[in-house]
Amino acid sequence: MQNQPYNLSEFADSVLSAAGFAQLPDAAQEEFKQQIIAEATERIGLMALGELPEDQLKEYERLATTSKDPANDSAVNKFIVNAIPDFEKKVVLTLKAYALEFIEEAQKARQGNS
Repeated sequence: MQNQPYNLSEFADSVLSAAGFAQLPDAAQEEFKQQIIAEATERIGLMALGELPEDQLKEYERLATTSKDPANDSAVNKFIVNAIPDFEKKVVLTLKAYALEFIEEAQKARQGNS
């Protein structure tokens, strides 16, 4: 979503750093970064759909199906922000939960390889 109070690129960089991946080659970091951004976008979308009131889902579907890129469409974003109370806070919580999950899984993978 374009008009976000967060930057998914910066989010991905901070997650990679916290997970101990800062020493990876640039190409590997970029690949992980793109995966993190895609997963974060997916999780934000799922959270938003789960939070939309039933009577608002049809309007969201109408907006999303007429958009070429719903995740970056300003009309879709504005609708979601207005339809979901405390949307920005919920996004932050969603991203924090994902970051913790990613970091924990990275730590488990490192422990399994040692």
